[in-house]
Amino acid sequence: MGAVNIKQSVGFGGSNKPIDVAVIQCLLRAYFTEVAKPVKGRSSQVRTPSIGVDGESSSTLVDLIKDVQSKDMGVKHPDGRIDPYGKTLQTIASDLHCTGGDAKTILFGPALANSDLLPKVDAGRFRKLFPRQVGEGLTITKGEDLLGFFSFLQKDTAVNDIRWAAYMLATAYAETEFSFLPAEEKGKGAGRLYGTKEEVTDTQGYRGAKGAIYKNIYYGRGYCQLTWMENYQKLGKALGLGDELYINPAKALDKKIAYDVMSYGMRNGSFMRHKLSDHIKGKKCDYKTARNIINDDDRGDEIARYADQIELLLRLCAGAASTAALTCFR
Repeated sequence: MGAVNIKQSVGFGGSNKPIDVAVIQCLLRAYFTEVAKPVKGRSSQVRTPSIGVDGESSSTLVDLIKDVQSKDMGVKHPDGRIDPYGKTLQTIASDLHCTGGDAKTILFGPALANSDLLPKVDAGRFRKLFPRQVGEGLTITKGEDLLGFFSFLQKDTAVNDIRWAAYMLATAYAETEFSFLPAEEKGKGAGRLYGTKEEVTDTQGYRGAKGAIYKNIYYGRGYCQLTWMENYQKLGKALGLGDELYINPAKALDKKIAYDVMSYGMRNGSFMRHKLSDHIKGKKCDYKTARNIINDDDRGDEIARYADQIELLLRLCAGAASTAALTCFR
């Protein structure tokens, strides 16, 4: 069967992770489309599947799996489930002569488009599937705002690569403790070089009376934990805020400002001199080393894992599987 596989079980009683479900949906669509070809032990009548490739498990999906198991595999008591490396999956892949292909290739074909997909993503569907796919889910008990963050992202014309969007989502997800709410650094910079008080004078009255003096600590705030006084000054001016962010660092917790800081900083190398385009551009996509954009490689593997899953979800919710679903079987 080669590399054709799923991560967890799909169907009746299965884990039904959306990407695994979509892969099985895609395989079943191809399988039933090809069913009229002479295959030993199979009915010659074409059975057209009434199923889309949307990552949603359903009774229809279970019935189709049972159909394969009973009519084509001779199973007397089909269970309606496909397991990783299981016999049902091997049978489908073998009959399709599909000896290889990861989930991305199976779902979206070998020639992947990366631009102009983000505006097509169904945000509501993405929000629905996200906690089912990504292991930690969302911090519902503390509140979450995935749709709010995603709204900023979809309107950001400077982010036109679906992989950039995936990595930004993965970063915000990890940095905000799975909430997509602008967050303050734990410990507020205690013990860090940037965790000392800096005296500033509010000459323009950004925060209150003109000439007022404040003692600020420029610890991590926002979607990507903006730190250091110089960064608050630099990013504030770059975003047209003058010295407002520098004088009133709590502004970095405003959702729109937090998003703009993240987008501008990640695209322009404002944090660690690494840019999104240094790691994700053209055929190159290295989600692990992209962590250097924010903070060296302290959580590189974790965030890369999130980004891989989020990218597939975004493509799926943009409808990209509908035109490419059968390409690797033709």
